[in-house]
Amino acid sequence: MEIEGFNSKVIKVQQIFEMYRSKVFPSPLSPIEAYNSLIYENRPTPRRTTTTMLGLLNLIVSQEAEQIQITNKQVVSRVSYILYKEASQNELQEYKKLSIAVNNIILHKNGF
Repeated sequence: MEIEGFNSKVIKVQQIFEMYRSKVFPSPLSPIEAYNSLIYENRPTPRRTTTTMLGLLNLIVSQEAEQIQITNKQVVSRVSYILYKEASQNELQEYKKLSIAVNNIILHKNGF
């Protein structure tokens, strides 16, 4: 499977998948680090929307992809989706716990 990627080069999603699987399972981010990655500097209000397991996985994959100068969102999304679908129940459970913890931080910051 191939997707057009950065600078019109063809990037093989399967190769990226194999390369980054060990970097995203288990999650390299704590709940606070994940929350801080979801917000940006000078944001006028706290983040109001919650996040999902796939959303957090996409965040981590995009951070890893940026390190090798892959910025194409389609490539990042596809790799994230493949990783999500291929993850074991234990790996998904870790991301579920992380998303719950991040969502609790979001709710706390919004006064709920």
